[in-house]
Amino acid sequence: MDPKLKQLCGLKPRVPWRRFVTSANQHLASQQAFDLLDQLLKYDHHARATAAEAMAHEYFDPVRAALGAQMPADLPSGSSCSSSAMGAPT
Repeated sequence: MDPKLKQLCGLKPRVPWRRFVTSANQHLASQQAFDLLDQLLKYDHHARATAAEAMAHEYFDPVRAALGAQMPADLPSGSSCSSSAMGAPT
């Protein structure tokens, strides 16, 4: 990045995600959560994860496992569901 632009933007050194973990939110903090945040919060949109890539992230494995029995049988594996297909109100 151009040094002048870097100065104008006021870029700061990267802060490890663990510094934001407190006793109140530590039950939500995991390496998978930090990895997902890293992928989603990239400034360069070419390097940033797409919505489909984010949904396929291992952080959501427990959600997919819990919903596995509720998934419509006519969807091929790897397909996304609309909220109405998942039983959510429309």
